[in-house]
This record gives sequence, C-alpha cells and structure tokens, in this order.
Amino acid sequence: MREKKQPLSSLSAAICATSAIMNLPTETFNTQSVVANKGEERKMNRSLSILTGIILSATLIGCSSSDEVDQMQQLTNKVDMLSDQVGALQSQQDQMAGAVNDARAASDAAYQEAMRANQRIDNIASSYSK
Repeated sequence: MREKKQPLSSLSAAICATSAIMNLPTETFNTQSVVANKGEERKMNRSLSILTGIILSATLIGCSSSDEVDQMQQLTNKVDMLSDQVGALQSQQDQMAGAVNDARAASDAAYQEAMRANQRIDNIASSYSK
C-alpha cells in the first residue's frame, strides 16, 4: 500500500531546498520525526532563517572583491573632491554677487549725484538770464 504524500510544511520545504543546494537526497530527512510539534517547528524555522541569512551575508561578502572596494573608495574620494570644489565655486559666486551689488549701489549713487549736480547747474544758468 502506498503512503499518501502530505503537503510540505515550511520547514520541510526549507530542508528540501537546503538538501537540494547541498546535493543531499531528500529521503534522508524525516521531518515528522524531527518536528514533534508546532513550537519546535517555529524554533526550527527561526534557526533556519537565521542560518540562511548568515550564509547569504557571507556569500555576498565573499563576492565583493578588493578591486571593487578600491574602485568604490576612489569614486567616493572623487565625489568628496567634487563636493569641495562645488562649495568653493558657490562661495566665489556669492562673493561676486556681493561685489556686483556693491557696484550697482555705487553706480546708482553716482547717477543720483550727477542728476543733482545737473539740476544745480541748470538753476545757476537760469538765474543769470537778463
């Protein structure tokens, strides 16, 4: 008589996936004897997810090479240098804008003084009429 296959629990699925990755036969794991109740299954799930996270982290760390790290550091240094240059250019632009405003104010004051001087000359010339 054949046994009916029951749907896999999340732990069973994780064990099957892990065994497939490690090229182990899935028949070697009897999840029903490993897990006696739901509380133990949750603990196993938590442990398995933590272990999976650690393995993935280690894999990702191992995938990054020193060349990529050096290139990332060089790019970071270039960005920092460009940020400093942009800051210097902004301060120069602010100084120039201040100088332009000062020149504009001096120009307006000179124009007003010239207009008053012309008005005085016109008043003097009109007083000499015969």
